Amino acid sequence: EKERDPLPTTYKLGGAFNVSGNWLFAVELAAPRGNAPYLSLGTEHTAYSSDNMSVLLRAWMNTLTLSDISGLNGISGGLGLAFSRVSVDYAVTLFGELGMTHRLSMTLKLGSQDKPLRQAWKPGDFRHASKTAASLPYLSKLIK
Repeated sequence: EKERDPLPTTYKLGGAFNVSGNWLFAVELAAPRGNAPYLSLGTEHTAYSSDNMSVLLRAWMNTLTLSDISGLNGISGGLGLAFSRVSVDYAVTLFGELGMTHRLSMTLKLGSQDKPLRQAWKPGDFRHASKTAASLPYLSKLIK
């Protein structure tokens, strides 16, 4: 009863920068309580975009596991297909000797959709990236 056990806390600071209409770069610094800080870097390229569909190519790196696991790790890549109300995302992450993980997700947007699928960005725009390092594969969702 008299023992203190504080809740896990992680402080994060991140941002995204759109270099051109097709390239987005994101960075996030995370400082978990009781652990070393780590950095996450990501990029997204819009390979194709129309009013009804976008094809997004993604790559990212997370320094959290670089020293914990031997072999090539902390590097990920993925592909996203976004339609007017449905998006499908696939990602693969390398974990050195442990192998790799595959993630597949689908997002369904309900309700009215007043905004276009992708909003036009101007070079030099900055956006706050408040997602966790695990969600860097979903960079397109950071700018909406």
